[in-house]
Amino acid sequence: MSWWNTNWQYRKKLAFDNSGQTENFINFPVLVKLTTSNFAFSKAQSAGQDIRFVDADESTELKYEIEKWTDNTEAWIWVKVPQVNGSSSTDYIWMYYGNSGASDGQDAPNVWDSHFKGVWHLNKTSGVAPDSTANNNDGTVTGATRGQTGKVDNCFDFDNTDDKVSVPDSVSLSITGNLTLEAWIQRDTNAGDADGIISKFSWTPSAKRSYEIIVWANKLMFQGSSDGSGTIQVAGTATLTKDSSTWYYVVAIYNGSTVKIYVNTTEDGSANYSSGFYDSDVALLLGMRNAASNSEPMGGLIDEARVSATARSVDWIKAQYLSMTLAFITFGSEQGNITSSDAGSGAESLGSRLFAVAEAGSGIGASSLLAALVGTEETGLGSEFATKIFTAFDSGSGIDAVISRLLAATETGSSMEVALLITVLISGDGGLGADLSTLLKAILAWDEGSGFDALKALIETTGSDMRLHARPGQVRIPSKGVNYES
Repeated sequence: MSWWNTNWQYRKKLAFDNSGQTENFINFPVLVKLTTSNFAFSKAQSAGQDIRFVDADESTELKYEIEKWTDNTEAWIWVKVPQVNGSSSTDYIWMYYGNSGASDGQDAPNVWDSHFKGVWHLNKTSGVAPDSTANNNDGTVTGATRGQTGKVDNCFDFDNTDDKVSVPDSVSLSITGNLTLEAWIQRDTNAGDADGIISKFSWTPSAKRSYEIIVWANKLMFQGSSDGSGTIQVAGTATLTKDSSTWYYVVAIYNGSTVKIYVNTTEDGSANYSSGFYDSDVALLLGMRNAASNSEPMGGLIDEARVSATARSVDWIKAQYLSMTLAFITFGSEQGNITSSDAGSGAESLGSRLFAVAEAGSGIGASSLLAALVGTEETGLGSEFATKIFTAFDSGSGIDAVISRLLAATETGSSMEVALLITVLISGDGGLGADLSTLLKAILAWDEGSGFDALKALIETTGSDMRLHARPGQVRIPSKGVNYES
């Protein structure tokens, strides 16, 4: 079993379900939400300083941004994945943790590729509304209520009067070609019929219009201008309800020939258009359309607002929707590193799993299993390692994890006879009680480690009548002519 870095004691596989999209996504930002049901916070540092993400090659470290980490409660993390294959549910990365000496490894600006010109999580409870990209398009906050429960972590609540976030004009926001605007919104019951969402589009003074996505007459609308005065409008048909509870993922995409708008990934309107957008010098506003007149202020919540100088695909926005609704990732079981130099925390995890496997069958006494595992210098794992296994238990279960970790234990320095190990695990009157068919299924489910082929062949050629007789210091397997004494 390969392991990226033995200074990290634990890892989990994060598999992506991109089976519904055909596109291969490059440098795709994926949201990872950790909770007490899928992550043991006690095994990581208190602010997640030791969290790391590694590609499936077990070599490439991935860029990540911790949007929020609340110890022993939850964490929201964005990870830049080099490629997620289309029509696939098997692509994966690794999440490593459990290194008390690690320093914070975040690199937020490089999570968001060069197409992103602004990414505002709107989660900060004070100060500016920071832009997570390298463009530093931070926004000044006026009046918005912070720290509200958002679609992703926290968000801002706008009061339908004069609240706004104002982002100064910049070269990176002066987008004249391909464009994608996106945000999550929730409209309050007291909202007006028009809400500014993302707007670089000024009615006063005139000739300052560029691009915007708004709510108009309770429906999504995109507006743009190629000369600062004229306007291209794309109006949606779906009603965006004012109920203070329904979230909408709203997106506008311009690809050089067409403008399309989407609500929750469903196309809601389109228009042919090929003239691009005027380079206006007005500020970009979140939660309002025009700062000079406080026109069309937002009444409700805005979260995860983004501006990109590229035309995202329909597949891309569908996958982002799945990611931000926590339907894109499947968490694997925790794996412990028993090949680390001290074999300590890996032994803890292995010890707990050995005892947990007893629920699959008849079980075995600790002393007998310890004797079988220690064996002699020629056949056992060694007394020091085995003692660690049986004196430290923490959490976990699953015979597949037991098999993989015991095979990997050969890397700790002591030799081990695979036949003896398998006999200990499958023995009917002294083993862990798993019959051959159950054990084979478990092995087939485990696809890592150099011992797989030999182990599979051994199981397929071993009779089910093998029996183990063990007592402290002695192991006998009559059918194999085995008689070991420590």
